[in-house]
Amino acid sequence: MEQRLTYIIMLLSAYCFLLSACTTEEKGIGPEKQPPETERPFTLTMVIPGTSIPTTYALSADDENAIHSVDILVLEVSEKGAFYHHHIAVDEVAQPGALSSVKQIGFSLEEADVQLLVLANVRHLFTNTLTARLEAAAQRGAVGKEELMEYFSFDFSKPWGKAAFPMYGESGLIGRTDTGAEGIQMKRAVCRIDIGSGTTGTSVGTEQPLVIDSVFVFHARSKAYLAPAFDGRGNILEKPNVPEGAQPNSQCFAYAYTETGGKGLSLMEGAIYIAEDTQEEGDKETTLVIKAAAGEEEAQYYRIKLSDKEGKAIPFVRNYRYRVIVMAVAGEGYPTAREAALAPASAISFVDANELELRAIEFNDYYLLGLSTDSLAIGSGENCTLDVYTTYGSWSAGWKEGGEALWLSTPTGEYPSSVTSLGLQAAGGYAAETDSRAALIIRAGTLSREVIITYRTTTEEN
Repeated sequence: MEQRLTYIIMLLSAYCFLLSACTTEEKGIGPEKQPPETERPFTLTMVIPGTSIPTTYALSADDENAIHSVDILVLEVSEKGAFYHHHIAVDEVAQPGALSSVKQIGFSLEEADVQLLVLANVRHLFTNTLTARLEAAAQRGAVGKEELMEYFSFDFSKPWGKAAFPMYGESGLIGRTDTGAEGIQMKRAVCRIDIGSGTTGTSVGTEQPLVIDSVFVFHARSKAYLAPAFDGRGNILEKPNVPEGAQPNSQCFAYAYTETGGKGLSLMEGAIYIAEDTQEEGDKETTLVIKAAAGEEEAQYYRIKLSDKEGKAIPFVRNYRYRVIVMAVAGEGYPTAREAALAPASAISFVDANELELRAIEFNDYYLLGLSTDSLAIGSGENCTLDVYTTYGSWSAGWKEGGEALWLSTPTGEYPSSVTSLGLQAAGGYAAETDSRAALIIRAGTLSREVIITYRTTTEEN
């Protein structure tokens, strides 16, 4: 997914989480449909998105990994399909704390072919009303996953607090003799937004540091589903799942901006969590506004619109992390946050970090390093270019120890960030019976990325 940055550098990485529902109903877990007497001991292992699974675009922050309760919806599988049968509540979670990204639970499971829907940190949703609906669904015997998960939605009329993040995961088919399921991938059911600031000013030619005072979120969705979107055949989609009646909040969420230390860039201390939003044209989209000033200038309010290359607003998707680094704002802002939220997002200029078509990206709390690729092939006498983009002041190229190659000519050393490409040339007539490889390291501050370069001994056919 490609993003735009508003003299903003914004990186989509992945990640996310869900808010708790507010209810005044009495809580209770009813009997529903009773499982059969013949049962087996069963162990289930859940994996929380984090640094061990970077492809989930999720976070490694400890507090976002905690699981304190698990509720399992058991679907009985037959030739007719997979339909809800009963509910299991589990309170004992091995490694429940924040530091562990792998959680384990044990329980008894009927001896039948089943699929498990795993719900974490949502015990408060099991009110008497919900329990009655589940019991009725079990009696019907024909309620599938998609219909069932429409019962589980959350209230987002207030900013996220400190409670554990609700999560959703599911197993594949579990046979009647299986005694465990490993690697259930859990997804947090909300989106995270990080706001940061750079060092350039609020107008052209001004080099005063940009100081952000506050962040405001307007029109955030007031309701969200625990489960992700499905395609009608039971497959999970990477797209927002917005319930009917999830109207934009009329009240904005306000966050005081407290910077964490960083050389050149700073990030807001404490993340912003919101519900999923399609950001479709014609909707009142979730809108970010910052109050910021440079130098002695008076603070103004600016609207940030996160959009793709075509200018279309990007959707906010669960379990994703949206990182916005405000490098500079251009033009006049607005005197109030609400005026900025309703105005066109023209007060901030856009710079597209993906114009280089970056694919291999690394980042920490302060800087970003992106490359056009982390693997390439080059033949005898050929030339190619590696594109480099970083928000750090400089970057360097060098061989990995033991990974250099005499057949590859590339200028190593230090480069300013304004240099955005590295030329490589393969020697002609290099004698090798098999493809040879070299390992190049690109560094920017503490960030680094390895690029594997293969020397082709055969000519590729077009």
